[in-house]
Amino acid sequence: MHALKWNGDTITLPALPRKIVQSCVLTGGVVQVVQTEMAFYLTVAKHDQQEIDTIIKLTLDGPADLW
Repeated sequence: MHALKWNGDTITLPALPRKIVQSCVLTGGVVQVVQTEMAFYLTVAKHDQQEIDTIIKLTLDGPADLW
């Protein structure tokens, strides 16, 4: 996913129908993922956030098809 604007260190997104099994920051750094039934939270330290676009790769336990 592309994070274009940060308001702090954490982005909150709606829950996914799949489990996130792996994650990494393709632009460098570390991402911490917390997934609940209601949402998932991606936390990247300020020094790892890119000014224009922080790219985070999320690997799911199956296809990302939502419908």
